[in-house]
Amino acid sequence: MAIKIQCPSCGASLSAPDSYHGKTVACPKCNNRFPALTEQERQIEEERRRVEEEKKQAEKERQRLEAQHREAETAKYWEQERERIREEEKRKDALRKSGKLRVIPVEWWILAVFLPIVGLILGIIATAQERENGVALLLVSIVFPFLWGVLLGLALAG
Repeated sequence: MAIKIQCPSCGASLSAPDSYHGKTVACPKCNNRFPALTEQERQIEEERRRVEEEKKQAEKERQRLEAQHREAETAKYWEQERERIREEEKRKDALRKSGKLRVIPVEWWILAVFLPIVGLILGIIATAQERENGVALLLVSIVFPFLWGVLLGLALAG
């Protein structure tokens, strides 16, 4: 028994033996190669392809929307961060104008960090050389940052 098939390219109606069912055949009119499927099978195959294409399009749209959402969330975050920084700057400006906020000079920070480190190094060297003032120098270099902090605090408070 022969199956009725139709060329998807030129639309020619053809007959093919049952043994050709599902195999690739060539149209005698346009030489287009296509699988020998009945009209109902061809429609099912076209529907399956259409559904697959719709799934791909839906996935692309989902990915696009997710990316758009991430971009919007990122933009929202950075806008909030800019607003927070502006508010912090306003607050600091108000404190500066009122005299309640004082800035510690860089030189003080250098002294606060540099001198204890130098004292610590010198104390370690003196202790290693077994000098009598090595341990005292070590203790002073350890206590000095605390004393300096108190002095800075008093200077800023007064």
